[in-house]
Parts: sequence; structure tokens; C-alpha cells
Amino acid sequence: MPDEAWLVAIGAGREQMAVIQRAKARNLPVLALDGNAAAPGLALADERLVVDIADTDAVLAALQGRRLGGVLPAPIGRHLRTVGAVNDRFGLRGITEQAATRCTDKALFHQTMLAHGLTRPMQRAVQGLDELRMAVADIGLPCVIKPRFGSGSRGVLLLDDEAALAGAFAEFAGWVGEAEPAVVEGVLQGAEYGVDGVVIEGRFQLLLLRAKTMTALPYRQEVAYLSPAPVAAQHRQGIIDAVDAAVSALGLDQCALNADVMLDESGRPSIIEIAGRPPGQLIADMILPRALDMDFYDNLIDFVLSGCFALPGVEERAVAFGFLPLRSGKVLGTPTDRGGVICRLPEVGTVLQPLRSGADALARGWTMSVADTASQAKAELQACIDLLTQEILINDN
Repeated sequence: MPDEAWLVAIGAGREQMAVIQRAKARNLPVLALDGNAAAPGLALADERLVVDIADTDAVLAALQGRRLGGVLPAPIGRHLRTVGAVNDRFGLRGITEQAATRCTDKALFHQTMLAHGLTRPMQRAVQGLDELRMAVADIGLPCVIKPRFGSGSRGVLLLDDEAALAGAFAEFAGWVGEAEPAVVEGVLQGAEYGVDGVVIEGRFQLLLLRAKTMTALPYRQEVAYLSPAPVAAQHRQGIIDAVDAAVSALGLDQCALNADVMLDESGRPSIIEIAGRPPGQLIADMILPRALDMDFYDNLIDFVLSGCFALPGVEERAVAFGFLPLRSGKVLGTPTDRGGVICRLPEVGTVLQPLRSGADALARGWTMSVADTASQAKAELQACIDLLTQEILINDN
């Protein structure tokens, strides 16, 4: 038992490793829980417990009797509810179970937004393929189908063509599971943005607004980000106000925040999703620190421990980030000379699947550019992508 209270990692997978490493660099005692005994973050912790983090009661029982200082803020999807339950049980700072449930259940999120007068598309919650087909027929095309719980774009399909329906239903059933709860939504039109920030004493504080580049339909995976997003000042403020209203509706407080927002042609924002946690896809550990000259996870650890978050005191630098646009197949070789480019390349021998989810994007590797202006960062990013991808060998057999 350490002299200091434990910092608890709910989940110890690849996306949780960065904050565990940051806590260990500060010599803070970390207790990590994951249902996968081979989860890489378990090896970094001072103590590890193999517990199914979807089982809230099992997690609470495993932690009972221990002195806890807080839960490490990390990207986590549907199991954010477990984080909230631990915070509630042990009186810790951070998201509550009620707020986490509103974030992670897309049907409940939709109902909460409507109840507070916030703009939403039509939605139907369904279970099974028969209900899914009926909901698509009811809402009409274009529409989006996605798992009711979860994140990372896994299982998300945007349909705008009658001819694609049969194949989409079969793909969704095979990918997510025929019995998995799902939602069907109308499609919000406009440009999609990523929003990253923190909620301090019930008010949203914007840190980063990112323009997104998405895959071609039917998938909705993010493949590139540009920050600061090229948005007019009044539209930027409109996004901040919309997220702040959603924060109040959801009951979020004392937590990190990641949101997806659609801005239509008139500049009206609509909230797609919000989660009371740090962003994944390397945004928290790669993009935010370079754009704002801050250690985001370090600040979040302080936030959990003391309630204090040090807002950035410098002007935002432009950052462009992109996953490598590699076709499916087996990686046979990567360049040894990377020309000083900030990047991570796919491992030789990796079999790249079709680009349908965050995991598929991460497997392809990434590159980024930091510059004085967004246009300069974007141009440098494209040059980096061109340099790297032409040297990566893919066997598509």
C-alpha cells in the first residue's frame, strides 16, 4: 500500500497508456484495471487487477477498502459509466455516473438534448436487423446507423443510396453483431468539427477547435485534423455556446470534454456527440500539447487531484495531423530515412484492414506538421504524407 492515495486507471489499453505513463513519470502510484490480462498499460502500473471494466459492480468491489486519489482521465468509450460510478462511490472529482450514462447512451443523449431545446436530427433506437430496417425506412435517406453504445467510429455507416442498403445491413450485423442495440439518425448537413476542452465549475472552456477530414462514404472515420479550424469568430463563439448548453443539459462538471459538432451553411451549430473525457486518436497526447504548448495529461492529473487546471497562456500554434492514406494489405517495408518528419509508421508485417474505424486508421500510422499558420501546416502535412506513402510497400494479395 503506497503512502499516497492510488490513482486508478479504468482500462489499460493502448489509448490509456499515455496518461498512465505521465502519472508514473511524476512518481504517482497507479492501480490499473482491465479485463484483458495482456493489456499493455497493466505492466506500467504499480498494481494491476484483471477485472472486466464493463462490470461496474465488480470494479467497485475490487476497489473497496482502498484509499483513492482519483481516476486517471483517459480516452474511453462505453465504459465511461464505470469511471463515473467509481467517482460517485469514492467521492472523487470528475464525471458522475449519471452524466457518463447520458454521454455514452446515444438514445439517452438524444432525449436529453431534445428535452433542453437543443437541435437534433430525427432518431430511432432499435434492437436487431428487423427494427433497423424499419427505422431506416421511417427516417429515410440519407441516414446514419451506429451502435447505441461505443465510440471510435466502429460500426458507423452513412447511407445515401437505396442500392447500398442490403449490403450495409449485412455489414453492420457482421461487424457489430445482429443483436447489438443501435440508433438510426437523420443526417446533419455541413462541415464537422472536433471540439476539445474542459468543464470547470459547470462551464465549458474551449482549448482546441479542429477541422476534420473524413473518409469517403459509407464510413465516417476521421483521417485528418487542422487546428485552429478556419471558422469565423462568430461561428466559433456559436460552437462554444452550443457545447456549453449541452454541458449544462448533461450535467457535466470537473472533467475533460470531447465533442463532435456540425456547422451548417448558415453557421448554425448542432451537437453530434459529447463525451466527458479526453479525446482519443492521439489528440490529447500529440496535437493538444503542440498546439497549446501544454502537457494536457499533466494538467488533467492536477485537475483530478486538486480541482485546478492551468489554462494555456500562449497563442495557439497551427497543427495539421493526418493518418497515412494506405490501401489495405500487408506492410512489406517502410522508409529508413524519414527526412526529419514527425511521424509513426506502420510496423512491417501489419495487415491493414479497410479504413472503417479508429483502430484501422491508427494501424496505418500518421504524420503531423506544426507551423505559424494553418495553411502552412496543411501544406507541410501533405508534403509529409506524399514523402512517406510513396516509400511504404503494401502487398494487397
